[in-house]
Amino acid sequence: MWRCVRCEPAFGSFGYSPKQRVGGTGESTAGDRTASPLNMHATNPFRPRELALIFMAALLGACGHAQPLSGSQTPGVTVVTVHRTNGPVTIELPGRTNPYYVAQVRARIDGIVIKRDYQEGTDVTAGQCLYQIDPAPYVASLNSARASLQKSQVKLVATRAQAARYKALVAAVSQQDYDNAVSSLGQAEADVESGKALVDSAQISLGYTAVVAPISGRASTSQVTDGAYAQASAATLMSTVQQIDPMYVDLTQSSVDGLQLRRDVASGSVKLNGPNQAPVKLVPEDGTEHGEPAEPAGIGAGIVLDEHLLTSGKRDEDYNGGGEVTFSGERGGPIGRVLDRALAFVDKETCPQQRCTAPGWRVDHALAVGLLIFTPQDLAASDIVYGDRPYASLFFLSAGRRYVAADADVAYNSSLTFGMLGLDAARSVQHALHSLTGSVQPQGWSHQISSGGEPTLRYSAARQALVGEFGQGTLHGDSKWTVAGSLGTVTEGSLAYSVRWGRIQSSWWAFTPEQTMYVQETHPIPPPLGRDAPPEIFVFAGARAKLRVYNAFLQGQFRHSDLTYGWGDVNPALAEVWAGLEFRTSSGWALQYQARWESPELRSGQGSRSFTWGSIQVSKTFH
Repeated sequence: MWRCVRCEPAFGSFGYSPKQRVGGTGESTAGDRTASPLNMHATNPFRPRELALIFMAALLGACGHAQPLSGSQTPGVTVVTVHRTNGPVTIELPGRTNPYYVAQVRARIDGIVIKRDYQEGTDVTAGQCLYQIDPAPYVASLNSARASLQKSQVKLVATRAQAARYKALVAAVSQQDYDNAVSSLGQAEADVESGKALVDSAQISLGYTAVVAPISGRASTSQVTDGAYAQASAATLMSTVQQIDPMYVDLTQSSVDGLQLRRDVASGSVKLNGPNQAPVKLVPEDGTEHGEPAEPAGIGAGIVLDEHLLTSGKRDEDYNGGGEVTFSGERGGPIGRVLDRALAFVDKETCPQQRCTAPGWRVDHALAVGLLIFTPQDLAASDIVYGDRPYASLFFLSAGRRYVAADADVAYNSSLTFGMLGLDAARSVQHALHSLTGSVQPQGWSHQISSGGEPTLRYSAARQALVGEFGQGTLHGDSKWTVAGSLGTVTEGSLAYSVRWGRIQSSWWAFTPEQTMYVQETHPIPPPLGRDAPPEIFVFAGARAKLRVYNAFLQGQFRHSDLTYGWGDVNPALAEVWAGLEFRTSSGWALQYQARWESPELRSGQGSRSFTWGSIQVSKTFH
C-alpha cells in the first residue's frame, strides 16, 4: 500500500502529472524505494476520484483559517447622482505646417556668382541683397549705351540746326533737300530715344547683378556657391525665402470622421460656439504645446451724444453726453500697465482662483480714456437749480480685464477706473458740442460737483453665466445672466438678463451691453471673426435691476459741492432696459447702435424723472 506524503501539481505539455514522494510501509515485490513522478505515474496513476478528494482537502484546509462574516455587518453602498452637462469635443488631427508665402530666388541675368551676402537659415527682409553676380560686363554695357546716347544727342543737335536753316531758306533750296533734312531730324530724335532705352536696359541689367530677397522671411539653404555660373535663360534657382509668420497648418481628417461630425452638429448632439470660434492648439511631436494664441489687439470708440440727437426724446438734460476710446491688447503704455497691475492685484483677491488662474483660462486686456457729462433740465439758469440734478463731469482712465475659457459656461470681467471730477474742461467740451448742434449753451458749470477737480476711483467686477442657446442654422441666438458689483465713484450691485438673435458668430461672453457706468465698461474688444467669414449682424435687448448705495455724480465726494443730495433723496432701487443693433465684418470693423432707458435716480423734485440716451460704438480689431 502507498501513502501520499506530498502532492504538488505540475503542468506540462502532455497534460496534468503529479509529483510525489512515496515511502513503502508494507510488503512489496520491489522493496522499499522512492518512485520518480514518471515511474509513479506509470505504475500507480491517480484516478479522477482521488484527484478530486485531494483538491477538496486542500481547499478545506485553506478555508479553515478564514473568519466567518458577522451577521451584524452591513455592506457599504455608494450613491452617485448623474447630472447632464456640456463638455468640450476635442479632435486630434495630424497636420503639417506650411509657409504663408514662398518665393524662389532665381537669376535674372547671366554671370558668375562672386559673393553670398546672407547666412543660411536666417531671417531676411524684402530688398536685402542675397547674392552678388559679377557686374563688370554690365558696367561696360551701361557705359557703351551711355556713349551711344551721347553720340545720338550730338548728331541730333547738328541735324536740328540743319533742318532749321533749310526751313529758313526753303525758297533757296530744293524741296527734296528740305524733306531730307526734316527726315534726318526725325531719325536723329528717334536715335536719341533709342539710346535712352538702351541706357535704361543696361541699368536694369546692372541692377540685377545684386540678387535681392523678393519678400521678408526665412532664407533657406543656398543652391549655388561662389564661382558658380548663373543663367537667366535656365532660371537658375539660387535660394528660397519662406514667410512663416503667419503660417498655414494643413490638417488631415478622414471623410468618415468629417461626415460624422457634420451629422452630430445637424442633430444637435454637438453645438458650435460659432464659425471660426473653436480654439486650436498645436502640439509638436515631443508633446509640448506650441503656446497660447496672441491676444487680439484693437481700438474702439463709443460716443454718447445729447439725448435728442440719438433718441426720439426732446429733452436736453440728465446724462447729456460722453464717450470713450478703448485700446484692446497689452499695449497700454507705462500708465496703462501700472493701472492694469493694480487691477490684477485686486482681481487676485476677488476672482475665484480655480477660474481665473486655472489652465485653459485666458486673460484679455483693455485700456480706455473717456468723459462723462451730466446737466440739469434748465441749461440757461446760471444759479443753482434746487430739486434738479447738479452739473457733474468725469474725465477718466480705466483698465479692464476679461477672464474666459473656451469650454466654460461662465466668464468674468473687471475694471479699475481712475478719474477726475469737477474739471472746468467739461464746460469747454459741452460748449463746443452745443455750438455744433445749435443747442442752448449751459450756464451753471460753476456749480458742478467737486468744482475745481477731485480724484476718484472705482472698481467693478462681473460674472456672466450662459443661460442657453436657441435656434439652428444661420440665424440663432443666446441669452445670459450677469451679476455685477462696483465700489467707488458709483457703488452698486446689479442683476441683468440679456438676449441677442441674428447671424451670430462671436462668442456669447464677448458681448456685454449689460455692463455699463453710463458708458460701456472698459472691456477688451471682441476677437475678430475668421478670415473671409460672412458678416455678423444681430439685434439685442436686455434689462437690469440695480441696488445703488452711492453715486458721486449726485452725492458728491469729500470736496465741497454747491448742490448735493443725501441718502434719503436718491432712489436706491433702479431699473434699466436697452435695445440695439450690431454689425461686424471679417475685416475687424464693427458698428453698434443702442438706446437705453433708466428709471429716476432722484426720489422727488424736478430731477425725479427717467431719462433716455443713445450711443454709437465703432471698433476695429486687428488679426
